[in-house]
Amino acid sequence: MKSSMIISRWSAGLLAVACGPALALSEQTHPPMPVPMDALVPACVNAATPTCGLLDRAGRWVVRSDTETFKLAGTHWLATHREGGMRIFDAKGRQTGTIPDGLRVDDFSEGLASFEDAQGRYGFLNVKGEVAVPARYESVRPFSQGRAVVGTRDREDASSSYRFGYIDAHGKEVIARTYLVANSFLHGLAAVELSDHGVGAIDKTGRLVVPADTMRASLDVVGPDRLVAHPLGGRAILMDGKGRELIERGQERKPQGVSNGIAVVTAQERARFIDAQGDQLHVSYPHQAGSLYSERTGPVTTMPRGEDVVEWRDANNQPLFMRVKLDCGIEQLRDTGGRPLWPVEDVAERCILNAQRRNDTPDPKYVAAADPARMAALAPAQPSREEAVEASLDVYRLVESAATQQRIDAAVEQAREDRQWKHGATLVKLLLAAVALVTSLGYLRKRSRQSAASRSEGNDNVH
Repeated sequence: MKSSMIISRWSAGLLAVACGPALALSEQTHPPMPVPMDALVPACVNAATPTCGLLDRAGRWVVRSDTETFKLAGTHWLATHREGGMRIFDAKGRQTGTIPDGLRVDDFSEGLASFEDAQGRYGFLNVKGEVAVPARYESVRPFSQGRAVVGTRDREDASSSYRFGYIDAHGKEVIARTYLVANSFLHGLAAVELSDHGVGAIDKTGRLVVPADTMRASLDVVGPDRLVAHPLGGRAILMDGKGRELIERGQERKPQGVSNGIAVVTAQERARFIDAQGDQLHVSYPHQAGSLYSERTGPVTTMPRGEDVVEWRDANNQPLFMRVKLDCGIEQLRDTGGRPLWPVEDVAERCILNAQRRNDTPDPKYVAAADPARMAALAPAQPSREEAVEASLDVYRLVESAATQQRIDAAVEQAREDRQWKHGATLVKLLLAAVALVTSLGYLRKRSRQSAASRSEGNDNVH
């Protein structure tokens, strides 16, 4: 299980300088990370077949796949194949590695991402998908400033508490696992909870620089040499890097998705963008209206415009591109002027294919505009009658002597791999039919033997 932290921090390094809503952001001491959302946006378009991938800011495909779904994973993208396994892409859409099926992978940070193995242990992979730190921990957090929080429990006592420490990028334990709770490093400091001593902060050598206090509920690192302490039942207090109190802070709501001076805040079920001083950048809208993607240059939002149009907008509320549903039911990407981006040349063929899959009659205007070559390229390949018969015989030969369903399944899979067929559902139906044929033949043979035995017994009785 991942660590459940009671000590929080602001991911963007906001520095509270006075009571009230005014905020200041330290840009120089918190350099921006190469976030993929700077250049690419994930999207899915159902144009007869679901197609997902990564788009640039003009709505053009950089990476496109009919068999994968894409998600932002920290500084990289993960593309998950529908049959298992993942590919890793960098911020420019270049593939950097692969991840085998069966591993659960978290976000990448500083070139590493935690993974969970089949035994529930955690380690770290690099951007090539290679194991950089073996899975030997029961709890981990992402790398930050060259350190990652790792935790284990007493192997002899499953009910024991976790003990957390820190490792470097090579897996070496640089701060011993002695803390009840440990946060990631930010601006050279990390908040930790010590046994029976309360909450304090350490530097990257493990030295306690902010004394622990049992009366603190939590401790936030909010900037260089600045922390915010949250006493039990009291108001938040601004402190320096040695724990000296500077100013009492108000109870304003924390912004979310803050980066490069822009934040997304929600209040009264509405979302809006603010700058570092708390000033609103543009009109707010219902929080449920779209998904917010935090990025270094500001949030990108998906905003529905009616039932058939979804629009992508940047941090300044300027439209980037849109997804439109056509009258035949397929979706199409368009630019801000309404000009088609994808699909373009094969729209008619995709409309026909979409109608066929819904068992509808295609619109005559699309039939008239369709090109046979493009239609053949879109339509899934179908095995010929000769191929079907040959495949059935192959499967029959392989599973004729199979005594169990498990052996039948293995033989069917072997036949599929040997022939390297790529006919999808058609192949599955074909092989299932072949198995049914084998099963029926086996049944008929059994009945034939039983009938022969009965006749033999009858003849014996006659004699």
